[in-house]
Amino acid sequence: MSFSIPTQIEKDIVRGKATYKTFQTGIGGQTVITVTPNSYIVIFGYDFSPAGGGLTETTVNPQGSIVPLPTTISYFGTQQVSFYSANAFNPFIHHVPIICSSINSLPEDDRLVIYQVDNTPIARQVYIISGSDVAVTVGLIRSLTLPGIVYEAIPVTPSTPGFMTYGGDTQTPGIQSTLSPIGAMTFTQPNIDNYNQYGFAAPFPANAANQAFWIPNALTGLTEPSNFISTFGVDFDLNAGCHYYLNVHYVVYNRAIPEQLG
Repeated sequence: MSFSIPTQIEKDIVRGKATYKTFQTGIGGQTVITVTPNSYIVIFGYDFSPAGGGLTETTVNPQGSIVPLPTTISYFGTQQVSFYSANAFNPFIHHVPIICSSINSLPEDDRLVIYQVDNTPIARQVYIISGSDVAVTVGLIRSLTLPGIVYEAIPVTPSTPGFMTYGGDTQTPGIQSTLSPIGAMTFTQPNIDNYNQYGFAAPFPANAANQAFWIPNALTGLTEPSNFISTFGVDFDLNAGCHYYLNVHYVVYNRAIPEQLG
C-alpha cells in the first residue's frame, strides 16, 4: 500500500504556501514533532516499519495441531501509532503479519516451527492538523486486561436495526472491553451516546471510551518497544533490525490555522 500527497497540499507546496517535510523516528516509543509559533502543520501520511523484525522464536508443534502463537513473538503482532496534540488524539492500530516456517525434521511427525515478525513498512494516509507540538507515541499491544470483555445481546433500536446489524440477533457481541489498566479506560460499544437505549444489564462504565486504543502501562497497556526488547538478553537492543521506525510526512504553513480548519 502507498499514499500520495493530497492535491491541495501539493498545489500549496508548488506555490510556496507550504513546505514539505519528513520526520523520522524510531527505537524509543516517545517522540514530539515541534510546531513553531504562528504556524501549523498538516500530517498527511506515515510509513511504519514495525518493531520485532530482527527476532525469531522457535517451537515444536504436533503435526495438524492448532496452537496459539508463541508468547513472546505474539507481543509484536499488534502495534499502535498515535498522534496527540492540544486539540486531538488520533490512534492507529496495526496488526503485524507473523511469518511462520515449518521444518518436518523431528520424530513422530512433530514439526519445528520458526516464527518471525514481518516488518515490511506499512503506509497509512491520514489528515491531522495541529498548531501545537504533536506527541507521537508507538507501542506494543500485548493483550486485553482482566476482567476482559463483557458480552450482551444488542436489541433492535433506531441505531441498530434488525437484519442489517447485530440488533435483535441471537449472538452476544462484546460491548465492554478493558483495553488498558483497570480503572483507566473501557472501550464501550455500540457507542457511549444514548447508552441507555440498549437496556444492557452491564452498567455504563465510569471510564467509558468511544474508541479502541491502549494507553501506556508496562504490564497491561501499551508497552514501550525498546525497553521490552532490552529484556530479552544482553545486546538484543543493539540490533537495529529489532526496532520500529516511523517516517511522518507533513507540510508546514507559516501562518495561523485558518478558522475553517481550526
